[in-house]
Amino acid sequence: MKTNLFYYQYFQQLNPKYSSVIAQPLYNDFLQNLFKIIEDNLDDSILTVGFLATNMAVSKSTLNRKLSTLTGLSPNELIRQYRLQKAATFLVSGKNVTEAAYLTGFETPSYFTQCFKEFYKVTPKEYSKNNSLIPLNGQHFLWRSEIDIF
Repeated sequence: MKTNLFYYQYFQQLNPKYSSVIAQPLYNDFLQNLFKIIEDNLDDSILTVGFLATNMAVSKSTLNRKLSTLTGLSPNELIRQYRLQKAATFLVSGKNVTEAAYLTGFETPSYFTQCFKEFYKVTPKEYSKNNSLIPLNGQHFLWRSEIDIF
């Protein structure tokens, strides 16, 4: 499933403490459904904990407990980090800061910039300048920063 590949690819960066939880492919229907809902409603500001709980047919407290157990993140933090990771891919692919903010459901570019800087420790504009995708063999990509490491 596309959403799982996206999220789990970056999960270790989000919360290294829980990286062993996903060392193997995770076939948890609960998380698959959750990430599908997040991906389908990513650009909408209605994506809240209450919205997720309603669509997952659980209470907010149950959602919080399950996510805390499975990922180590609260629902709000999970949504924010997923949006920021997706925004990072938009920035690298050439979208400007405002487009990335609105495509990932942030209501204002200034709040998006604040959250992005808090999470990545750089502004979105600096991030897009310092990270670009370089095509390899047609379909695979490397981050420019990965090449600088080699």
